[in-house]
Order: sequence, then C-alpha cells, then structure tokens
Amino acid sequence: FKFIVDNFPNSPYAVEALINVATSLYLSGGWDDLLEARQRFSDFYNRYPQNEKAEYALFMQGKIALQLKEKPDRDQVNTMAALSFFKRYQQLYPDGKYLKEVEEGIKECNKNLALHELAVANFYFKRKAYNGAIGRLENLIKTYPDFNEMEKVYLLYSKIYEKLNDFEKKEYYFKKYEETLDRKEKKL
Repeated sequence: FKFIVDNFPNSPYAVEALINVATSLYLSGGWDDLLEARQRFSDFYNRYPQNEKAEYALFMQGKIALQLKEKPDRDQVNTMAALSFFKRYQQLYPDGKYLKEVEEGIKECNKNLALHELAVANFYFKRKAYNGAIGRLENLIKTYPDFNEMEKVYLLYSKIYEKLNDFEKKEYYFKKYEETLDRKEKKL
C-alpha cells in the first residue's frame, strides 16, 4: 500500500491505499506508528473530505489522539486535540456510525481535562498559591459541571479556605464535600 501511495499518488488505488496504510500503522500500535497513522488519517481526510471513508479518517484522528493523551498532571495537548476531532465528528456526522464511541471519547477527554485542572489546583495549593488554586477550581466547576469526582474539588476548596482563615467558606465547602460523598454512596 505504501508503495502505491508514495509512487502513484494520483492513481485511483492511492485513495484506498492511503487509508489502508494509516490503518495498518494504527494497528502496529507503537508510539511512532500512532503518530504517523494520525498524520496519514489527517492527510486522507484533508485530501478526500467527500470520500465515504472520510468519516472513518476523522474518527480515527480523535481515537489516536486520545490514545496518545498524557496523565492528567501532564500537558493535555493530545486530549484537547482528541476533543476537537470528536466535536467536529459530531457536527459533521450527527448520525455517524462511530457516534457512540465518539461520545464516550468526549466523556473521557472531559474527565482527563477536569483531572488536569484539579492536579494544577493541588500543585498551586501545595505551593501556597491559593488564589491560583481557587481560579483553577472555579474553571473546573464552570467547564466540567458533570465531573464525577466533584467531592475532591469541594474538599480542596475547604482546605484552601482553612489556610486563608475564612472558616465560613471552609465550612460551606466541607458541607458540599459531605453532601457529594453521601449522594455518591447512595448511588452505589
């Protein structure tokens, strides 16, 4: 396939070969192969946006970016890229065959990005940069209201306000922490 793509790029077989090269690189699974596969899917999607396999190429770009994501305490460039691909997929293919996987991918991206905000807030808290931590927590609540570990957010808020000697807010967030834990336990 690679021979056809590289030596006969205008051949009618090159279209099929390009998507097959990308897929075989993806299936190889190594970090470098995943990066190259993502680039090949991108090339395919940009060259042949009306092709019947363009939907697959866009989906795979998101899927690969999600596989390449870092832990929440690291840079989230691949997570944000995956989220962007998945949202574009939702817009272009609202009834697409990969929609369920895309929706799951969006949930995973949002969870990772929320955990990243929480990790940064904890980092600021440990360095006594309380206003920075509060800003990150506010952003987390606003951007990811469905975050399923919100009790950690409220507990950190409580600790911050204790350090700032604002015991009213400390108590308020500690109560929210307890309420959130109670709701979670009832669901189990």
